[in-house]
Amino acid sequence: MDAFQSAAAKMSNETRNLLLIDDNTPTAEILRLVDEAIERPYQASPQVLKMLRNTFVPVSRLPPEILCSIFVILKEDKIPFSILPDLTWIKPTTHVCRHWREVAIASPNLWADPPVTNPSWTKLMLQRSKDTPLIIESDTFPSFRALGMIFEHSQRIKALKLRMKTMQMWNKVQKILPESLPQLESLQLSLSSGLGDVFSSKDVLSDAPNLRQMKLSDFDFNWNTHSRLLCGLTHLELRHIYPNSRLTWNLLVDVLQGLPDLEVLSFESSLPLKRNNMSNFWPQIHFASLRELSVDADSKAVETLFSFITFPPTTQTAVESYSADQPHSKAFSVSLARCAQIYSNLPSNSCFHTLVLCNANKDIRGFRLKLLGDELDDREALICSRTIPAHLEVGLTWRGNNSDPTTFEKVMNHVFSCGLPLHSVKRVILPELMLRLNPQILADTIGQLNQVCSVITSGDEGEIFIEALKLDLSTPGGDSLKPTYFANLSSILLHEAEFMILDIDDDGMAFSPLDSLHRCLAQRSRHGVKLEKLVFFCCQSFFQTEVDLFEEVVGCVECIDQEVFGSNYSDSDPDMSEEEADGSGDSDETINASTLTLPRMERSSLFYSI
Repeated sequence: MDAFQSAAAKMSNETRNLLLIDDNTPTAEILRLVDEAIERPYQASPQVLKMLRNTFVPVSRLPPEILCSIFVILKEDKIPFSILPDLTWIKPTTHVCRHWREVAIASPNLWADPPVTNPSWTKLMLQRSKDTPLIIESDTFPSFRALGMIFEHSQRIKALKLRMKTMQMWNKVQKILPESLPQLESLQLSLSSGLGDVFSSKDVLSDAPNLRQMKLSDFDFNWNTHSRLLCGLTHLELRHIYPNSRLTWNLLVDVLQGLPDLEVLSFESSLPLKRNNMSNFWPQIHFASLRELSVDADSKAVETLFSFITFPPTTQTAVESYSADQPHSKAFSVSLARCAQIYSNLPSNSCFHTLVLCNANKDIRGFRLKLLGDELDDREALICSRTIPAHLEVGLTWRGNNSDPTTFEKVMNHVFSCGLPLHSVKRVILPELMLRLNPQILADTIGQLNQVCSVITSGDEGEIFIEALKLDLSTPGGDSLKPTYFANLSSILLHEAEFMILDIDDDGMAFSPLDSLHRCLAQRSRHGVKLEKLVFFCCQSFFQTEVDLFEEVVGCVECIDQEVFGSNYSDSDPDMSEEEADGSGDSDETINASTLTLPRMERSSLFYSI
């Protein structure tokens, strides 16, 4: 009723008398009377009556703080891949009704990120944001008039992100950039790759006492003159710094010593390359509050960095190292041993439960090991293994023509012997690798992890995994011995495996990887380690009778998102000839795998990308 009284007070006595309502009239009756009045010509102003009616609509009665929260969500739903400031949220919030407009305009936080490309909107949003701290972001060609307006409010700027497209643009911005930003907490400066070195002609921010986050990309920074800006940093990220603009190792040690409260530290193609004039007595720097560490650099540079920094085992770490020659893999092994030393004290509630061995991101000649604490079901783990942030992630890439498989095998052996806490790993995920994994290495490393009960493979890695399982059978009397590799295996998921590839056994008979898998699982079943679950996920080229055979040695067999060929001929097939039934005729000839032709199935469609 308060909303009605507020609106009615603005109306003439004639309009109030026309409606014939009082304070006790129910809302539904008021709405009915207003609707009738709107339909009567010349009785009252329809615009005034419609405004009165809107005051009783439920959405108009939302408290301003809830309505403002809805506006914030609408504003955050930005146009994807747009390089221009997204102002499309303004019209739906300010041009629907008077109440919405009043709430939006009276909410300074909605207007605290004025665009740098539209001076008229910049001016209006600076006014409406009042004294709210500003968030300024420029990823395109800015209007220097708009930037000038914003920098006049330098005492309000809380976050500043400037991405310069050209050298000329940066020179212009430099001239109007304030030297003091007292409220600045986050600074991001970047230049488009390939511009070359950029040297500032004056100090960039001589005073920013509240600066906590700094990200520099393709940008030269005078670390000596700006050292006092860094003392309060909790986030430092350096990306693609030009080689002759990078810190020396001695200066980097000095800088990191002054950042005891770092929570996020990231180096991507920005660590020093030259090792001359290096001190032999660097102090050990421990980052007690570090939550995230990301390093992408030459393996020797990674080794040097890890020689003087330490951090808690709860830190989420990602290390991507690369080398142009084989000896650098030794540097990687040293860095890995350092990680193992740090993570040896991992808390019991943060143990690694999932191990992922996959391709390196940047090059086919490399690999990446990811250790996760998340416990997902097998299909979720397969889908999410590439996207879930790992607790520890290490990768090595060979750049150049050297990709000797023996180096990969040596590194793999070291990964599993350096002391990493792998004793709690229960699930192993093997997406298809460009570097072919040796079955013996797989068995001697992952196959020796006692807690592993689930293995998920994709593509050709399924066949390699089966070959690793077969190693138990290849030893003298192996078929009668209890399995030694993957001793506690209870679940297998084979994804996008193809079983048409036939091989020849010692007797000259053709067989497929499925035959080998069946033999391995039958052996396990006989020795009391029966597989509980076998899943074929988007696999190709196998028969229903083969699936039926697995059900004899596996607790549960599932075929997901694929076709299975119909049953093969059997003794009970009514169409089978007498010769075929008794094994006579052509059917008793040894199958020659080189001439055997079987129908090929099209690969099943996936509904998501893996």
